[in-house]
Amino acid sequence: MPNEDKIQEWEQHRTNAKEKEFYSIQRFDILAISISAACIYIVFEILRFLKNPANMHSETCTVILKISAIASVFAIIINFLSQILGYHANKLEAEYSQEVINQLKGEITDDIKLNVIDVKSQIVGSLTMFLNVATTIFMLIGIILLVIYNVITF
Repeated sequence: MPNEDKIQEWEQHRTNAKEKEFYSIQRFDILAISISAACIYIVFEILRFLKNPANMHSETCTVILKISAIASVFAIIINFLSQILGYHANKLEAEYSQEVINQLKGEITDDIKLNVIDVKSQIVGSLTMFLNVATTIFMLIGIILLVIYNVITF
């Protein structure tokens, strides 16, 4: 049967989408969260150091430092939202694949439902990508501001 090959391809696609669902929880996000958390920690350590009356930098302006921490916190929050959307995008992709498999097996399927799932999957996938980019941007802002502060201050 010619549909058997297509069914097998779509079943493999569905399996891959399910694996990506799990992988989406562990990918680059671990790195982004780790780096952002480290940036926040470094900011708090510098602030603690500056509060020490014995240090010669006690009157240093800390606005850049605080913005660095805020950007890093935003990176973590946005990353969390990205994880939620990524999970749903992969879940929708798996659902879409199952509908196509059912169609190829000759089962009656709802084309409108198939299109709705496809559109939702694309929208959620695009939002996930946007949030991943936003996470990266905020993480980089946090790091760059931290570096600038240290170069100017120390």
